[in-house]
Amino acid sequence: MTVRQLFKNLRRDKILQHTNPILDFLKDPLPEEAYQNYYVDMIVTEFVGHHESFKRFPDIERFDELIRGVHPRIYQEAGEFIVEALIRYYILRGNELKLAEQVKNLLVSKREYEFYGMCFDQLRVR
Repeated sequence: MTVRQLFKNLRRDKILQHTNPILDFLKDPLPEEAYQNYYVDMIVTEFVGHHESFKRFPDIERFDELIRGVHPRIYQEAGEFIVEALIRYYILRGNELKLAEQVKNLLVSKREYEFYGMCFDQLRVR
């Protein structure tokens, strides 16, 4: 897969069909041209948005590991989208250990303070 094919596969009608090839492609760092020629944060927003809509959270967890470990530059720019999706998932699943880990990730990034409040409100409701 090339960077161009990756972005082509991120289209709504293709992304769920190409989950595994996308994840395989992301096991290696992206070439610098990807950062120069594409909005690489779109990889995160498109992947997470479509997979969350179809409740494919195990794929989002795998994606999180790859982006966090192999693509810290992308994670720095758009990682909160992954974290927010996983927080919602872990709240619904009652997985307090993984929830605490994701909330910690948000606190480290020092972004989206309104979202922190929403998370804690949801926790209080439980």
